[in-house]
Amino acid sequence: MKTTTYIIYFVLLFLGSCIKPYNLDIPSMEGLMIVDGLVTDFPGQTFVSLTRTADYTASSLNLTVQKALVTISDNLGQKTQLVEVGAGLYKPALTTWAGMAGRTYTLTVTTTDGKTYRSQPDLLSAVPPIDTLYYSYNRKATAGSDYVDKGFDVYIDTKDPATPDNYYRWSWQAFQRVLFCEIEVVRNRFSNNAETLIPHYCCTDCWDINRCYSCVTTTSDKLINGQKISRQPVLRAPFESIAPYYVEITQYSISKAAFDYWKTVKSLAQNTGGIFDSAPITLGGNVSNVNDPAERVFGFFGASGASTKAVLIDRSKTGDTPNLLPPPPPVPSMPPPCRTCVESIYRTGVKPRWWKD
Repeated sequence: MKTTTYIIYFVLLFLGSCIKPYNLDIPSMEGLMIVDGLVTDFPGQTFVSLTRTADYTASSLNLTVQKALVTISDNLGQKTQLVEVGAGLYKPALTTWAGMAGRTYTLTVTTTDGKTYRSQPDLLSAVPPIDTLYYSYNRKATAGSDYVDKGFDVYIDTKDPATPDNYYRWSWQAFQRVLFCEIEVVRNRFSNNAETLIPHYCCTDCWDINRCYSCVTTTSDKLINGQKISRQPVLRAPFESIAPYYVEITQYSISKAAFDYWKTVKSLAQNTGGIFDSAPITLGGNVSNVNDPAERVFGFFGASGASTKAVLIDRSKTGDTPNLLPPPPPVPSMPPPCRTCVESIYRTGVKPRWWKD
C-alpha cells in the first residue's frame, strides 16, 4: 500500500511538469500545429511554444515541434530570431529583449518539413500597473461530499485609464522548489516485476512551474472605463501544506482580437471541461499556413504590455489543518548520480525574480 502511495505521489510530483497546455482527443486531428506565443514589453517574458496534436492513442500528449526557425518581426521591419531553450519552447537569444508599445508584431515559423506559418499582426499596448496584490483564506464545502476545499483566493486592484476600449487578461504562475529532477522506476523481473523507485536529486537549484491553462481571466473597460478595477479574482492557491506558496501574477493589455479569442477559450473550457473537448472548430486563432490557408492551426500569437507582481502566501498562519500530501519515499543511503534541471515552460533552473530562500 505504501509503495502505491509513493508511486502516485511521485507521478503527480514529477510528471506534473509534463502536462501540456492543449489536448485534442479527436483522431481526425492528428498532427495539427498548435501555437502559443506572446511578446511583451517586459524583458524575459516573450516566448513561443510549438506543439502538434497527438492521435487518440496518446490522448494526453502533444508532440513538441523542435528545430523550427522562429522569427518575430515588427511593423518597422525589425526582426528578432528566437532560439529553442527547451523542447518546442523558443525565446529571444538576448534575454534583455522586449517589445515596444505602439508597435505591431508578427510571428513567422518555418518547420523542418518546410512548412511556413505566420500570425496576423497584433498591436502591443501599454498596460497600467497592478496597484495591489492580496489574498484571503477560506474553506468551501463540496456539495454531496465531506471534502472541504481549503485554499487562498488571490485578488488584484488596478486603475483603468481614461481612454476607452481597453482589454485585460491575467495569468499566473506558481513556483515550488523540487529536490528530485527524475524518479527512476526499476523493475525486478525475478520478483514479479516488483517496482523500486529511485529518486535522482537535481544537480542544481530547480523549480517546478505550475500554471492553469484552462483558467482564463479577462475583462474589458466597457462598463468601468476610467475607473478602478477592484478585487479582481485571479487564482485560488491550494492549502496542501504549511510551506510558503510563491506566485507571480501578470496583467496584460490585450487587443480586441486576443480578447475575443480568450473569451472563446474560456467558454469552451467551462462548457466542455477542456479547450478542445468539443467542437474545436469554433476556436479560431490568428496563425495560418502561408502556403495552405485551409490547414487547421490552433492557438494565438499576441502582443501585450505586461505588469507583474508577486506574493508569497504564508500558509502557516491559518489556524487550520492543511490537506497534506503523502510523504516522499525514503532516499537511498548512497544517492545516485544527480540529474539536470531541464528548462521548459513547466520547469526552470532560473531563480524566480522575487524568490526568498
